[in-house]
Amino acid sequence: MSTFTRLVPAYGRKDRFTAIRFLGTCLARLPLSLSLTDLVDLGEKEKRLHAPQSRPPESPLEWLGLAVGELPFLSSAARLVDDLNWHSLAPNAVEMHVRIIDSLSRQLAAAAVLLNRALGAYLKRQPAMGTHAEAFADVDVLSQALVEDHPLLSRRAELLLGAYSSALGGAIQSAGQLADAELAMVAGESGPDPELIASVTYDGLTRALATLLGHARLNARDRDYVLSRRT
Repeated sequence: MSTFTRLVPAYGRKDRFTAIRFLGTCLARLPLSLSLTDLVDLGEKEKRLHAPQSRPPESPLEWLGLAVGELPFLSSAARLVDDLNWHSLAPNAVEMHVRIIDSLSRQLAAAAVLLNRALGAYLKRQPAMGTHAEAFADVDVLSQALVEDHPLLSRRAELLLGAYSSALGGAIQSAGQLADAELAMVAGESGPDPELIASVTYDGLTRALATLLGHARLNARDRDYVLSRRT
């Protein structure tokens, strides 16, 4: 696993929003040390997962419903990071910023755990869609395409929440339709093709996870930049 490269301010500026080096018009790719496995492992350490204790969720739709319950916590953490004064010279500003950034990291990880469990439940029911490892590889590619290959923005909360909510909503809708299609097929009734709906559900799950992973990586880069101000 590669190590973080300290971010270098572009063109002499000293804010986190230009804390990357440009080569012409191309964005230099930085080594990525945070994987989806790392993010999920971090989330597994969190005790605040809103799952019933009497009967753990079994279906993808149940896990996705729990992910919706995490949205207010994710939203507040992301907006708090957006509102940080990155140029503050107040005592302990670096430590305060790191704690707030870490809080967002934990919220991203908690959401990733629930989405990962939804993905596992989905693949258990739809083995033809591939393995968990293959899904993680798709998420990594999507993370770079949807989030990381774009220039860093000064405020990312709305971008994160919009993309994540859209993907999560699509996954929930298609997962519900998939359940109905499977029941219709068992009952011998005509209905939409379950395989077609299954591919839409997979797309929503992987896009939602990719959004979380991409922003977790950007958040980790913010953390690295803040810590670099100590020197």
